Amino acid sequence: MNKDLLVEHKRAINILKMLKHSPPRVLIIEGGLCYDRLEIGKYWCALVNCPMDPGPCFECKLCKGVLNENFPDMAILDGGEGSIKIEQVRIIHRDRDILPREGKYRTFLFNESQNLTLQAANSLLKVLEEPKDKNLFVLLVPQRTLLLPTIISRSFILTLKWKTRQIQDETIKGIIKGLLNFWMTGKGLFNILKGKKVDKDLVKEVIFFLQKSIIDSICGDTISDITQFFKKNINSHNFWNVTYVLDQSCLMLDTNLSGEDIFYWMALNLYSILKLN
Repeated sequence: MNKDLLVEHKRAINILKMLKHSPPRVLIIEGGLCYDRLEIGKYWCALVNCPMDPGPCFECKLCKGVLNENFPDMAILDGGEGSIKIEQVRIIHRDRDILPREGKYRTFLFNESQNLTLQAANSLLKVLEEPKDKNLFVLLVPQRTLLLPTIISRSFILTLKWKTRQIQDETIKGIIKGLLNFWMTGKGLFNILKGKKVDKDLVKEVIFFLQKSIIDSICGDTISDITQFFKKNINSHNFWNVTYVLDQSCLMLDTNLSGEDIFYWMALNLYSILKLN
């Protein structure tokens, strides 16, 4: 587990620790980056199951299994790889009476849960209406309003903080302005990074800012050029494709690709999606 991530989201971690001995059946984790949400979701699974008190210890077989995603009492339904379909939720409904094999709770993580199909979301709602004591559900989502209101009403909401760096940073500001111009005109892509020292940390902050701007546009905050652009060009038909590209770009930061390669991949793929709108 990334210790810097735990420090960055210290407030959220402290809240989860307080909930350990009486965990909510349904937990929504919103905000932050896609990577942050998934890691905090796994932390929650380790916290409620780790035999050490206070936990998680990150050293026992159980904790290591959770972090490596091979813990038998944890299931990850990954909306980052495609829509979460009703057949996947039906398996949970069918097996909801199965007791945990190694831990205290069976934990179901719905990563990028905004990508539940409507049928899957309604099926999940039926599961949540008849909760079992040993089953915990965690919905990881950029913004709670992307989920059904009936699911939100049954959930404890944990909001991760956004990064502190703002658009006032001239480098980020220039990159966002360049991206906006490229997406609107199809020109100037390879001028955006000219003269700038580009590393993965910089690209990560650009990705974060774009993710936050999309959420702001959905919530009605369109005071900036980029949020106005997203408000106009992102709809129910292309929203999943846009968020998928940003999530994949975030995951690519852990590969051997350079920051520039990831940036250009993201910019070109978003251009292809947005120009079709």
